[in-house]
Amino acid sequence: MNVGKRSTGTSKIRRFFKTEKKAKQFIADTIAAAAERGRSAFAIPQALAVEAMELDKQLASYGVTLTQAVRFYLRHAATTASQTVEQLLPRYLLTKVNPEYQRDQKFSLRVFQQEFGKAPINTIQAPAIEKWLKINSELVSVFSQVPQLIDLPLMS
Repeated sequence: MNVGKRSTGTSKIRRFFKTEKKAKQFIADTIAAAAERGRSAFAIPQALAVEAMELDKQLASYGVTLTQAVRFYLRHAATTASQTVEQLLPRYLLTKVNPEYQRDQKFSLRVFQQEFGKAPINTIQAPAIEKWLKINSELVSVFSQVPQLIDLPLMS
């Protein structure tokens, strides 16, 4: 059985059923769900509907839907320095063989995380990191950290 995009609201669905009764139940459920979506469409605030229509027009010239644009944004939204360190640290440490070096790197990145934690990672510029490294030179080994910390915003 095929149920089209118009009935599902998202994409075509193809299902197979062992009995006609189960197929008819699926059809009834699909129709009920479509009716509910229709009712909930009227619950959208007018301002949101107008904004969505305007954005849809703007995206149409690029061949992109509003859903695609939102998904792209969410995938590329700036994470904080703290989130980036949490995501990258385990994988990064796996690339280091020496346990002492791993410990030092972990410590240095945690100190970096404390300083820049709430800042969006893509806004932290090399001069700010270099200044921070000079101030914290006794905590962080400048020679081993500069390349990794300067590249950190590029890794996210």
